[in-house]
Amino acid sequence: MLVILIAVVLIAAVVLILFFTQKKDTTDPGSAGSTVSAGTTATSSASSEGFTGNRTSGYPDGTYTGDFVNGQRSGSGVMEFTSGNKYDGEWKNDAMSGTGTFTWANGDVYSGDFVDNVRSGTGEMIYANGDKYEGEYANSEKSGTGTYTWTNGDVYSGNWENNIRSGHGTMVFSSGNRYDGNWIDDLRSGTGTYTWVNGDEYVGNWENNIRSGYGVMTFADGTVNEGTWVNDVCIGQPIP
Repeated sequence: MLVILIAVVLIAAVVLILFFTQKKDTTDPGSAGSTVSAGTTATSSASSEGFTGNRTSGYPDGTYTGDFVNGQRSGSGVMEFTSGNKYDGEWKNDAMSGTGTFTWANGDVYSGDFVDNVRSGTGEMIYANGDKYEGEYANSEKSGTGTYTWTNGDVYSGNWENNIRSGHGTMVFSSGNRYDGNWIDDLRSGTGTYTWVNGDEYVGNWENNIRSGYGVMTFADGTVNEGTWVNDVCIGQPIP
């Protein structure tokens, strides 16, 4: 009989402990399921679960202030990253998507289109050193058509692929010289026309920035060199 009584007391004690423990978990204001009114600051993204409206919420990589839809960043908002970077623009499904401005801690600034956290579409990039690119992007790289302006005055307008000049493009140098033609791996390669500011002009083939293959060089004084070029030198004879 005594054994049974002791067992009943132990069971009752266990039930009471479980009851009070469960009650504390469901009423803890810091739990993931707690409700925080709009305009207050949450300490983690978890506390924004299911929230729709505008508020400030902390994330492991920074702090977001802006619109939420069902607990996800959607609409307009500003994300200030712990790295010192900053994004101000449109969001969709918790990702930078739409138009916005991303400022790096080093001073680089991009304004334009984003898709799922990457630069994609058209945009303008102003670098801290003063260089500028305006054109198309894919996967956060210059791809498509665009214009890059260097601080020294050089300007390239044409095709890009994975951040390098590739395809047809025109380079106008600060000296006044100009190249209009094909590019491969950021170099003049293929057919193109190079015009010097003094009136000289070369029309023909290029390889790795030098005249190579068949080409015609017409000098300002009317002299013409036509033939095969090797290492920037014409093998053919001048044509008066």
